[in-house]
Amino acid sequence: MTEAKSYKLHYELVSRVLLDKWCVLKTFFENSSEYKHLGIDFLNLLIPICKSQAPEINIWLIHYFQTENDFNNKLDVFHLIVQTTIDPVEDLRANLESMLTDFSRDVISYTPISANKELHIFHKMVTNIPIIRSTIIMKFFIEVYSALPIDIDMSPLLVRFVNNNSEVLQQTFLHSIYEYCCNDSTAFDNRYRIIKNIVPLLFKLCDLAILEKFYEGHICDMLKCKGSLNINMHIFQYVLIELLFLRISIGTPERQDCPIAIAADNPKLLHDFLKFTLDAFKNVSTESNELVRLYKCHAYNALASIIGNSLKTENVYDKLFIRHEASKDILWSGIIDTSKVYDFPITFESIPSRRKVLLSIRDEIRADQKKARERSLCR
Repeated sequence: MTEAKSYKLHYELVSRVLLDKWCVLKTFFENSSEYKHLGIDFLNLLIPICKSQAPEINIWLIHYFQTENDFNNKLDVFHLIVQTTIDPVEDLRANLESMLTDFSRDVISYTPISANKELHIFHKMVTNIPIIRSTIIMKFFIEVYSALPIDIDMSPLLVRFVNNNSEVLQQTFLHSIYEYCCNDSTAFDNRYRIIKNIVPLLFKLCDLAILEKFYEGHICDMLKCKGSLNINMHIFQYVLIELLFLRISIGTPERQDCPIAIAADNPKLLHDFLKFTLDAFKNVSTESNELVRLYKCHAYNALASIIGNSLKTENVYDKLFIRHEASKDILWSGIIDTSKVYDFPITFESIPSRRKVLLSIRDEIRADQKKARERSLCR
């Protein structure tokens, strides 16, 4: 054993022994508010070393969090709560859910003194995502992120989440996102933020086996939603279909015994999804024009994914470019906002002058080369 590894194991053992005595130590840290801050510093030092998940520590942290008024201090305590909370959390559920409900309200209504302060606060909060190991906290982050007043790039955090966590936890995260995005009682703008910013990244990062299990578990629900008239739900389904065919070539000879098709009990799964995407362009809806256009854009993305990954014949590819109903285009007029005037300016006046300069340089080079050849011949 190397000396460095020996020291690491020693530190882990010492940290674990100290944290196991938390019931005794906390009586000291509860003497005053100043000592409570020392308790947080103490836990910040030891918990990352030994990854302790003692329920007594969780209870103390939750109580501290609920009595703390400073928002920045709350974020520091919350970071410790995320690290020490692992499913199952039945003994803590009531306290944890109460704390997260209040915190969610505080985060969404938080008014910083400056835009930079706001960005720092929200970034500090979402950086906890890679270390989440509790379903309750996972759902909290989904709900809060969907309602944040700013956009935050989630790609590096989701990469770390996938790399740091087990297949079971990744499947739980996918399922939690699916439930949230299917919940009609939540504003569609909030759900669409998850659909647009989280779902594509996460579904592309997860291992194929995890993704396949997800679709096996939800394919029947997806087929049921296909028959509804809910455009909001259809948008989510089109995104799921696009990602499904992007990662897994359903209906191809290589996927003869496809577990997803077996779970759906539908040997014509490819055909049904293809029809579902094509039918979107025939849909005449009373919803807002922008929502309908968004709906048809996602239908087109799903159609392109199906054709590009599972269908290779020329006549099918034509469907990507030409769709008519009663001799009128229903494809491009559906996904492009035809009420707008699009201007693609080209600075034609600058092209001749640039070309003239280039031609002049070329002619000078040729003349110099010709003179050089003539001089060499004269010698």
